[in-house]
Amino acid sequence: MTIPAPITAEQRDRVAQLAREGMTRNAIAKEIGISTSTVSKYAHRAGISFNRSKTAAATAAVQIDNAARREALASKILTKLDTAVEAIDVTKASAGARDMAHIMRSLAAASRSFADATKASPLKDTGNDDIRVLVGAFLSNLNATFEGDNYGTVGNEDT
Repeated sequence: MTIPAPITAEQRDRVAQLAREGMTRNAIAKEIGISTSTVSKYAHRAGISFNRSKTAAATAAVQIDNAARREALASKILTKLDTAVEAIDVTKASAGARDMAHIMRSLAAASRSFADATKASPLKDTGNDDIRVLVGAFLSNLNATFEGDNYGTVGNEDT
């Protein structure tokens, strides 16, 4: 591992100047070509601190956006599960055991994806616990539908 060369006095002054102008730590590091920890160290030595409230607000906004994306994904997965369940009776009559076993594994994987997407949501009181219970019931019903058909069983330990 090579140790980077110490920064110059000009770079130190530039760090202080850009920080005073309100540039972010990452932007300063990128512009000058030094690490963010070096930016922090020299800004601190110059008596400058970075406003972390902007970072906290941005992080909260990203978390909310991600939660909304997970909810949208969960909704899409649930719609696909509904469509697949509706097609099971037709497929069951014409598909072989290998095909039905594949269908069951696919549905189980989609169910787990749905449960994971809803479980990861940082937002509370969105009904995700009820949804996970429904997914668990879906898997139980799926197994009951194919009971005795030698297609195997599916499960979702995470639900």
